[in-house]
Amino acid sequence: MGERAEVKDITYRAQRSCLFNFIAYTEDKSKLSRINSFTDILLSYFPAKVMILFGDREAKGDGIDVSEEPEMGDAYSRVHVELRGKRIDEVELLALPLLVPDYPVYTLWLGNPSSSSKALGFFKQISERLLFDAEPNQDLKLFCQKMHQILDECKREIVDINWAKIFGWRSILMELIDSEPRLAILTDCQKLQISYQKGSMTQSLYLFAWLASRLNWSLEPLEGDSIKVNNSFTLQLQEEDKEGSFPGEILSFSAANSNGGMVELTKKPKTSQVMVHLASHDACDLPFTLYLPDVNRGSHYLAQLLWAEVDSHYPPMLNLLSKIIVK
Repeated sequence: MGERAEVKDITYRAQRSCLFNFIAYTEDKSKLSRINSFTDILLSYFPAKVMILFGDREAKGDGIDVSEEPEMGDAYSRVHVELRGKRIDEVELLALPLLVPDYPVYTLWLGNPSSSSKALGFFKQISERLLFDAEPNQDLKLFCQKMHQILDECKREIVDINWAKIFGWRSILMELIDSEPRLAILTDCQKLQISYQKGSMTQSLYLFAWLASRLNWSLEPLEGDSIKVNNSFTLQLQEEDKEGSFPGEILSFSAANSNGGMVELTKKPKTSQVMVHLASHDACDLPFTLYLPDVNRGSHYLAQLLWAEVDSHYPPMLNLLSKIIVK
């Protein structure tokens, strides 16, 4: 009764204007600080009802703890819920009373997308959009396969956080490759290199697989940090360590063909700009910069995750990447 009364007390407090409900769920305690940081950003831009759920399956006993942080200006305060043992399967009974009725629900699932837990099944039913994230130590091949399966089976909007984070790089490449000579740099490519901040190569692989799916490249399975393309050249993935960069973010992209065509894109440190170098067999353009949205924080990042149209290029990229990763 005490647990239900506590939930009821939070549910019926005076409510301020709210745009949406946001749920974050994890069964890994080490990810709670990351969730708190993300929802800090969220609440700094939008008034929302935020619920952070932690499922502790290793707990010795069963139980539920509910707590609420002090109000944060005009934003809703965060509700923290810890479910232990068998009580994890009661997430539906606990979460529903805490949601603001008739408002959309967005859910961040930090866990295995192939999970058969009742929690994920519940979130698939109530969420307008589900956010997933591949972890650095996760089996990326299996992740791609399961995400493809979810796209086929789930009627909700599905967003992959790493895919959203390379939106700016995809937009820049599409903007630059706007003529036959520039397109030939990629279609006749003989050298391709992507560098990334140490932590995870997922975003770099996503960018490459997207490009390969659009250009119909034939690929040989990934071995180490390289992929054989069209039996003619090898993708080079280079890990770097740049101060102020986010783990796994793309730092540079370069491609060249045998006719002297070349494109080099380099993210300028601590800015939202990319330095561009373009050349053809008979000309070399003056370097210039293009805007690269900050997709690790800020309003643009949130817009990509919560409201941007789900990209039709994502499923083909997943399908291709799942075939070329050995493990």
